[in-house]
Amino acid sequence: MTNTLPGIRHTFAHLSTGLVLLGVAGLTACANPTPGRVVEATGTSTPAIAPAASTPSTARIGGQAYRFDDGVTVNVKPLARFTPSSTAFGSKPGHVGIIVTVTVTNGTAATYDASLTQVHLSAGADGTQADAITDIERGIGGGLTGSVAPGRSLTAKYAFSVAPADLKSIAVEVVPDFTHAGVIFVGALR
Repeated sequence: MTNTLPGIRHTFAHLSTGLVLLGVAGLTACANPTPGRVVEATGTSTPAIAPAASTPSTARIGGQAYRFDDGVTVNVKPLARFTPSSTAFGSKPGHVGIIVTVTVTNGTAATYDASLTQVHLSAGADGTQADAITDIERGIGGGLTGSVAPGRSLTAKYAFSVAPADLKSIAVEVVPDFTHAGVIFVGALR
């Protein structure tokens, strides 16, 4: 019988080194996110630029989009209530189901991978993180998937479970990918 322990240790050492290098590369990309600015949503695929002296990291839900300097734009449409189906996962009894519609527009010259987009919602004065709802019966749960051609947009619906007392203060964070910083859209469910 052959002793394979040295071989396993050697393989583990290479794997550990690779993971550390991958982590450093990922942190380097995150440390230098693509800058951008808030723009007014106009209902077209290319929002008009809003006057801004600095680069804010927040925008209004349903009223502003955020355009990164590389041309990628993210927008959160007005929030909507919804009733999760009986097969939905993540909804809580007594909570309100909220639909968050996110649009990513590719204003770059290259195809953009929207599948890395992350969407989070917090609500209330203390910023309670809301549970995401997956409701296959209602077509909610996949998020943004696939690629976006230059000059095109991709829209997806996300759902969250929020306590009724927290509906007046909602923050939706959209993180397009590892090279773009998250943008926080603020508003309320009316």
